[in-house]
Amino acid sequence: MKRMYTYTVVILAAFALMLASGCSQKYLAKNAFHQPEDAISAKHPDEFKKDFKRVTIFNSVMDPGNWTEIYSGGGVWPVLAMTKDKKIVKSYQFLTDLNYWGDFVCLNVFPNLDEGKVISLNRDGWKVYDVEGREHDYDPKKFDDDPKYREEIFNKCGMDLGEIDRFWKNYTRKRGIEVDPAFQFVKKIDIGSAEWNAFLKKFEERMSHKYVMPNGEVRAGYFPIDEFRREAVQNPGVTTGQRFRKNLKIPIASINPIMAAAGVGGSLLTAIIAANVDDDWTGYYQRAQALRADFKPLFRQVCEMYKMLLQQRDLVIYEMQQGKR
Repeated sequence: MKRMYTYTVVILAAFALMLASGCSQKYLAKNAFHQPEDAISAKHPDEFKKDFKRVTIFNSVMDPGNWTEIYSGGGVWPVLAMTKDKKIVKSYQFLTDLNYWGDFVCLNVFPNLDEGKVISLNRDGWKVYDVEGREHDYDPKKFDDDPKYREEIFNKCGMDLGEIDRFWKNYTRKRGIEVDPAFQFVKKIDIGSAEWNAFLKKFEERMSHKYVMPNGEVRAGYFPIDEFRREAVQNPGVTTGQRFRKNLKIPIASINPIMAAAGVGGSLLTAIIAANVDDDWTGYYQRAQALRADFKPLFRQVCEMYKMLLQQRDLVIYEMQQGKR
């Protein structure tokens, strides 16, 4: 009888914990990606021609923890700007590459953004990121409902366009590359100009597939139309009661080069098995099956190890140039 009582207490405690966890994650932020196609594709820049005359683009560093939301080696996330008149402008950023120093880089694309402080969110909208790739906690519901709190978050985590430009100039300078002071890391591009055409070419090299949505909108993505059609109608668990559904897949192979270089592939596999996550990493939100966000520290550790290897590489190159090897 006593043993049955103990089991009952344990089960009720576990159930209460599940309910508490569910309540803490129940709210779906207004600026999260609500539709499946938003998380696996982006509005094609040609769409901006309809309503705008210019786009503003700049790079940002991606928190390696957001590899938990990567799909097929690529990713798209919501990015927000607050202008001086407190207007919120929402657009997107997408993963472009892994740079020479081991940082994942995203390209941010805004229509007609002349000023404002910029932040990004994960796909669930439950974490905030600055341009340097640092993650910040915040209250998504309060952010949506309270203008004063919203402004506080932008002031705390956001960078304006001038600060973004200075960040990248300092970033390159610290790594031994001097940039012409006249060079701008934040580019304001007139639609239809030669610079616009160059931007489109670069954009389509990364997001090489076009899709026409039922409403006529043209979107771009990383994979062929047949795969997009199949995945875009899946239910990825974006509503409050479905966040833990299992659908889209992230092959482990998409990060194998870094894992192999850092020598931690086995550690990742062990962690996956321990957490009872299947080897396809199904889902593409941080709060998807088995709370993928639990793996963010592991991804960050892997990338730090990878960066240490790159620093050793640069040291060897420097010593060879100095005749010390």
